[in-house]
This record gives sequence, structure tokens and C-alpha cells, in this order.
Amino acid sequence: MRILSITLLVVTLQAQAQTSVLFIGNSYTQVNDLPNTFRQLALSLGDTVTTGMQAPGGYSLMGHASEPATISAIESQPWDFVVLQEQSQLGALPFAVTDTEIGALQLIANIEQNDECTYPVFYMTWGRENGDVDNCNDFPFMCTYDGMQQGLRDNYVALAEDNDAYAAPVGMSWKKVRNE
Repeated sequence: MRILSITLLVVTLQAQAQTSVLFIGNSYTQVNDLPNTFRQLALSLGDTVTTGMQAPGGYSLMGHASEPATISAIESQPWDFVVLQEQSQLGALPFAVTDTEIGALQLIANIEQNDECTYPVFYMTWGRENGDVDNCNDFPFMCTYDGMQQGLRDNYVALAEDNDAYAAPVGMSWKKVRNE
């Protein structure tokens, strides 16, 4: 009986220590199965993580904010973290010409309504290898990798600061690898 009680206690403590992470994004999140990669990395460090994903190709934060499947994923359980990734080009452009901030605010409100203890994390993406030719004429900083990456960095940090959230500096880590 004592062994059974101890076993139940250990199982209960392990279940409480498990971290849950929902990834909301697009192909940058989905193509290489970022949630499973994250889960496997955590497992290799001795941590157990459950993950979920809502990441249709090309989606923006604003697209997710009105997407029933995204809202349903947020509401499916009390997540510890919800990782938010903007569409690759929109994330670098000035907020005045996008709906990035509005989409982020709406998603954060949904996340907080579901569980006020959930931490939002903005997944900073990386600039395109040679900049963004589609937006280069209107936004010269987008003409180069460095300029686009700086735009992404500035915007993701601002989103995190403005929404009492975290920023995961993936793009800046990639920049460091690229530079070295």
C-alpha cells in the first residue's frame, strides 16, 4: 500500500510538472514540425512537454485572430505557453502598414480569457537571405537580409514589451550563426 501511495504521488507530481505549449503560426512553424522538435529537445533534457499546433501556410496573426480552429486550439486546455509567429514579411514591416498589432492584441485577449496564467511568446523569425524584393521599393530597409532582420527584431521585441510577453529571438540567433 505504501509503495502504491508513493507511486501515485510521483505520478501526480510529474503530471503537474509537465509543460504545455501551443504553437500558432504558419509554414515557418509547420514545415519542420517545430512543436515536435521542441518536444524532443525538451525530452533530451529530461523535461516532458505536450504541444499543440495551429499553423496553416501563409497565415498572419490577424488571420489567426478570427480563425475558429485557432480559437478552438487556444481554448482546448489551459496552456503554459502560447507561441505566436507572424507571417514572414508582415513581421518586419512597420506596424502602421500592417494589422500585426491588432492581430496580436486579439490573440493575447483570447489567450488571457482562456487562462490568465498562460505566457504568450512571440517567435521572432529570420530575414530572407537577400531581403524581401516584394517590399523593397516601398521599404528600402527590406532590400537586404540585415535590414529585414533588424525590422523583425524591432517589431517582435515591441510586441513582447507591449503585451507583457516573451520574445524568442530565433531570428537573431540565426543571424549570429550566419555571421559566424
